[in-house]
Amino acid sequence: MSNLETTNSEGFDVIIKVGEKPNEKEFKAKKSILTSKSEYYKISLTENWERKENGYFISVMPHISPSVFEVLLKYINTGDISVENNKVSLVDILIASDELQISGAYPELERRLLKNKSSWKPSEIFTVLQLDHLDHLTTLYNSSIELICRKPKKFFESEYFFKMKEAPLIKILKCDDLELEKYEIWEYLI
Repeated sequence: MSNLETTNSEGFDVIIKVGEKPNEKEFKAKKSILTSKSEYYKISLTENWERKENGYFISVMPHISPSVFEVLLKYINTGDISVENNKVSLVDILIASDELQISGAYPELERRLLKNKSSWKPSEIFTVLQLDHLDHLTTLYNSSIELICRKPKKFFESEYFFKMKEAPLIKILKCDDLELEKYEIWEYLI
């Protein structure tokens, strides 16, 4: 079982299993800290919800990568979102923090993303566009549309173009600032 250096695991009562084989990891945490910072854990870490083993709550989250969860657990414990030594996408951290409903993380992550939006990767833009149903992501969603409109070839020629949902694609095509000629748009669509 792995343990974060930044986390004092003494007195832990929760084991959180994240990721999928071969990239899975277990973290130790304290229920009192998790429930004070996360609405998700406030609900899930109850006797009727999560299972228990040997007196420990067991939380399994295979869709969150260990590197993303490590950043979030450090934030829960210290209030610091640090990704400098961690090769993890801020978009992935934002999505996981939203799912876990971690108080205070979203505004900080959104601020950082918007500050550095010119360095977003096509995969990050695509991920944000896939979350068009989340109203609180409107600023990031619109920034993604803006980035595509400014440099459409980079996105239209990426593998993500063919995976895009219809709604964001229509919004991009209707954008007045789309820097593509009509014939080029048709070439990409055909």
